[in-house]
Amino acid sequence: MEPLVVEILPLTRAPSSDAGLVLIEGATSLIADPEAVRRHLLTCASYAKKYTVCLLSGLFLLEDALCLCLFGPDGLPIDRQVALCEPMPLQGRTQPGQETTILDTPFGRVFLCVDEDIRDQRVLRTAALKGAGLVLSVRMIDVAEDTVEELYQTAWNTAQTQNLYVISHSAAGCSVCCPAPLTRAQDGFLVRRETNIGRFILNFDRLDEVRQQLPLLDALNTEVFLHHQNELGR
Repeated sequence: MEPLVVEILPLTRAPSSDAGLVLIEGATSLIADPEAVRRHLLTCASYAKKYTVCLLSGLFLLEDALCLCLFGPDGLPIDRQVALCEPMPLQGRTQPGQETTILDTPFGRVFLCVDEDIRDQRVLRTAALKGAGLVLSVRMIDVAEDTVEELYQTAWNTAQTQNLYVISHSAAGCSVCCPAPLTRAQDGFLVRRETNIGRFILNFDRLDEVRQQLPLLDALNTEVFLHHQNELGR
């Protein structure tokens, strides 16, 4: 598989000719008004089709659910993911989702991690076990500095333990984490928290090599799972 070029751009700017995935610059605030949501999604669809790229929508409310959507190069939505954990600012306004949906994309299997879901290791572990190689996380609000650091530490921990690429995008900046052997400094960061990062490259062939050396399923304690299977099955 060819390396994936990711760019973070405003929707008024065309991507580079080799870009395969675009994240929307500044798209970390919530779009809630139904008409604004409709216009935004139409704009996303048009952009993805015009430039034949995959495009992550940013956060929006639809049918009482907090969502992320990934558009394919044909301008059609590949799928959307509903937040599985209800964010504090929206408690009582939204209904949490029930399914961890893994998207099949031109660059492999992807999980869209909606807002607070990035903080729940159960969600991320499920995504990894379902075959996701990339997690795209968007956070709705800029939080206190210590909580921001905790957020990026969670993304780093997830990348190391689940053998994933994790792109964490919030108002505090963007970080890209992956298994440590994929980084020159062997520290697990392709991009540390940056507010002006515009472009980076993900190599999924190298990720597959790491996964073969450190298979996730082999690390599971099956005895613990069997012992607690009734609780885990709820």
